[in-house]
Amino acid sequence: MLYITANEDYAAKATQILDAWGGTLKVVNGTDGQLAAALSGSQLVNAAEIIRYTYPSSSYPSGWTSDSISAFSTMVQDILVPPTSLTNTTAAVAYPLEANWGTSGEKFMLAAAVFTENTTLYNYAKELILYSSCANLSGTISPTGQASESGRDQQHTQLGLGNLVEAFQITTNQYDPQDLFAELDNRLLSGLEYTAKYLMGGPVPYEESFVRCDADLLGGPWPVISSSGMTPIRPIWEAGYAHYVNVKGLSMPYTKALIQANTPDGQNPSTSIADNAAFETLRFRAGGAFKEDHTEPGPP
Repeated sequence: MLYITANEDYAAKATQILDAWGGTLKVVNGTDGQLAAALSGSQLVNAAEIIRYTYPSSSYPSGWTSDSISAFSTMVQDILVPPTSLTNTTAAVAYPLEANWGTSGEKFMLAAAVFTENTTLYNYAKELILYSSCANLSGTISPTGQASESGRDQQHTQLGLGNLVEAFQITTNQYDPQDLFAELDNRLLSGLEYTAKYLMGGPVPYEESFVRCDADLLGGPWPVISSSGMTPIRPIWEAGYAHYVNVKGLSMPYTKALIQANTPDGQNPSTSIADNAAFETLRFRAGGAFKEDHTEPGPP
């Protein structure tokens, strides 16, 4: 809200919240510790990045103090990074960095690396996206666009796609010469189009063998694509569309149709409020315009 309204009251409240977490959080643990640290941590770090570079300024001379920034950075590095980057099984975490736990961790590590200026962590997160055993791009989205959890439900599928969009956008914002959006022949575009088409009622190919690690623990492998979780449509679609269509000039007819049927987007579901960055219509619909890709989806 500070960035949008320039109201310093929002900055003051944001720094108060960030300082509270930076000064008091000592551990994130438990069986869901990796996921909790990654999802909530991403929101905290992204907010901190905005505050750090817009407050103080000539308009906000009091600003976020260097001591507070240092304390928050230490908390991120010492408390949040260890559980999110965990790849080995522990007594508390039996299946680390798998599927959405992995994509959530990867997007957090990239955000944390940028905030803490940790090049080693940044490169490690990119390596995991490309080569980790259970959360890599090729294992998350098949060449047809099917997601590794398409047979589980569409809410987990959208979470994973949104995580990758956010992660790739971070690297793009850093002017990284390695274009993750383009990896594997625009694999993320294929994933977004596949799921958008299915959510709009269209037929999609489905391969039971393309499945996440340890799917058997969740009732998989799943013989057919799942119709569970078709709604609500999550606020993950506009950032990927903006990059592939507005920036690269590629076509995403099914994503376009899904966005147009559900615009504007808003928050995450109340039961999953920290999952993705949300409000993408507000943040990625450049100038309020919806750029057409001059294609129409085929018949359902």
